[in-house]
Amino acid sequence: MPEVIVEATNPYSEYSGRCVAYSFMAMLCFGITNYLIAVATGILDNSVEAYYAIGAEWKMLAIIWGVGGVPGILCYLIQWLRVGRMEMFWSHNPIDTPSITWGTKALTLIGGLGLGVSMSLMKKAFVFTSPADKGPVSAVLCSTIIVVSVYGHFVFRELLSKRHALLIGIVVCGVLISALGPGGSTKAEDQAAATGQEYHETLGFLFAILSMLAFASTTLLVRYSAIGKVSTWSAFSARLLSQTGMAVIVGYAFVKSDEGQDLPPLVLPSEVVALAVLAGITQVAGFFALNLALSYPYTSLVNVVVSANSIVVLGLNFAIDGLLPCPSQLIGMLVILFGLVTEVERQYPEASTSQLLGTGPVSELHLETRTVIYIVDGNVPVLFKLHGSSCLYPTIFGLNRTLGLSSLRFMISEPVVPFLARGADLMLPGVVIDHGGARLILAGESGHERYSMFSNRNILFD
Repeated sequence: MPEVIVEATNPYSEYSGRCVAYSFMAMLCFGITNYLIAVATGILDNSVEAYYAIGAEWKMLAIIWGVGGVPGILCYLIQWLRVGRMEMFWSHNPIDTPSITWGTKALTLIGGLGLGVSMSLMKKAFVFTSPADKGPVSAVLCSTIIVVSVYGHFVFRELLSKRHALLIGIVVCGVLISALGPGGSTKAEDQAAATGQEYHETLGFLFAILSMLAFASTTLLVRYSAIGKVSTWSAFSARLLSQTGMAVIVGYAFVKSDEGQDLPPLVLPSEVVALAVLAGITQVAGFFALNLALSYPYTSLVNVVVSANSIVVLGLNFAIDGLLPCPSQLIGMLVILFGLVTEVERQYPEASTSQLLGTGPVSELHLETRTVIYIVDGNVPVLFKLHGSSCLYPTIFGLNRTLGLSSLRFMISEPVVPFLARGADLMLPGVVIDHGGARLILAGESGHERYSMFSNRNILFD
């Protein structure tokens, strides 16, 4: 056979590329959101009387949450015009809409509340930390990768190989170096000392950890919605509306003075209002990009990328505020970037046919489905090719046979789909293979359709 490079099938690379692109969009948007909230918090603390401070903070959060109501309602109106009826939840395929369970709907709505809780805790984290520590606090906020990767491994069966665990450890080390490393006196700290302003870094980091856990829960709930066949637009709209509902409740119950009186209409400086609106817009954009990224089964990859948004905060600190990161923060940024780039590159493995086929004799098996299977050692199907296609796809046995391919999830390519019901899924690339072999094979995905491997009696197990 000629030497051919197998790249986990071309469709896989296409889907992975989209997932990475959406993840970077989410990283950029959430980084900008964190920065805007931190800046608005600093202005608020310096310009609002202590008597109104708590109510003013809640008012700022209510504005951020409420901004999402406009695009949420717009999405519902577009869907209403498209299908001619109002639906709060729908699937990409109308046939699947009735199968969306009440549990999936509830988890989708809770995801919006979780994002709001995460943001309120984030707000407190920035209240208790100095401006110079915005980058390190953001680094803690972004360490959701630990929770999500472990959960994805044990619940979603997304394999956590030793190399993947090492890369996660690298990113976490970068976060810790950036957050806890020693730094010198900065311009912002000198100004705070001159005015007698005190910060409580311990409480700030505690709230940052709680915010991180809340955001990790939100990320997992987004993935559950995708698994439950909820359309990306539907889940996005529902979460925004639930968050807007929370904004209304908060505005009614908490936007008051210390004695329960109404706040002055102009208690928030115009700069804070503008920053809150911008933060709401970037949060909506980031949340939508996160929804799109998590519609693909690469939860850990998404979180590695999104977890690096503290780099955006540190960059904005330097570019806008002139806050030069201290050496520990710079080292932490470089470590995070190294882990990020390595993880993204890991999603595009290559294996030549010689690696897959080895040195044994190769024979061809022609199926009635016009599929050609390449067999080594007399009975081991390793590669297959569809009629009229020049692409070679690794079989289940090929994945187990080749180190580096066996721990990845492969997407079903569109040309394979017509063959699934006719016995061709013995070489299905849309699977996850664990060290236990075919016992832990999961359903593959093609776009937004799911295909179960367990319904085919002709499947081969090793």
